[in-house]
Amino acid sequence: MNRPKMFLCVKHAGLVAGVALLLTLVGFSASAQGLGDFLRRNILGNVPYGEEISAIGQAARALGMTSEQANSIGQSVTLSVAEQNNGLYPDQQLNDYVNLVGMTVVNASPWADRPIHFAVLNSTAVNAYSAPNGYVLITLGALELMEDEAELAGVLAHEIGHVTYEHGLVAVRRANLLE
Repeated sequence: MNRPKMFLCVKHAGLVAGVALLLTLVGFSASAQGLGDFLRRNILGNVPYGEEISAIGQAARALGMTSEQANSIGQSVTLSVAEQNNGLYPDQQLNDYVNLVGMTVVNASPWADRPIHFAVLNSTAVNAYSAPNGYVLITLGALELMEDEAELAGVLAHEIGHVTYEHGLVAVRRANLLE
């Protein structure tokens, strides 16, 4: 398997570098590393995640969710999706690059003042996922098909839209109403 291309438009290289520095200064790398550590502990470390997955059912019973419940759902969905896609892709440089592009898109969105986490999945499938409360995942297969950075930004923007408009939480609430 070929290593995915990383794109950087020369015209925007200075802007991207400036954004990278700014994001680093405000703790972007800490939040990105936090998701990586979380996933490595719970997926790559083969720690059982059944109790965390059952949190989805518990949270779905409540129409008005707390932010802690919404985050629990997001983490549980992220764990499940990552486990089904061979965990995280181990190349930290590629994960950092996806985080940089993702955070650049997020900063132009209504979600800019809230935490969001990006990760690359170790799967040849072509897909991207979002989970409630700020989790966005993209597969290695999707990255390998992309021709340029704009395509990556477009896919991440689509997933950020799902997070911003809380489509996952709306589905959980709707399921609870149908019960």
